[in-house]
Amino acid sequence: MKHIITMLMMLFPAIAAAHPGHEHDHWSSMLIHAGWAGSLVAVAVAIGYYIKKRNASKED
Repeated sequence: MKHIITMLMMLFPAIAAAHPGHEHDHWSSMLIHAGWAGSLVAVAVAIGYYIKKRNASKED
């Protein structure tokens, strides 16, 4: 559980929050946000796969 909390803390650093130059009207904004959301999904899938694989190896 400690590793999951550490990973979540690394995903949401304070410096990544909106700042004065954070412009949602720019043409690349949607691509950047989609990439960010995609990376969150990839991390969630990787964590789920790791937990499932770890639990399956304990059952054997």
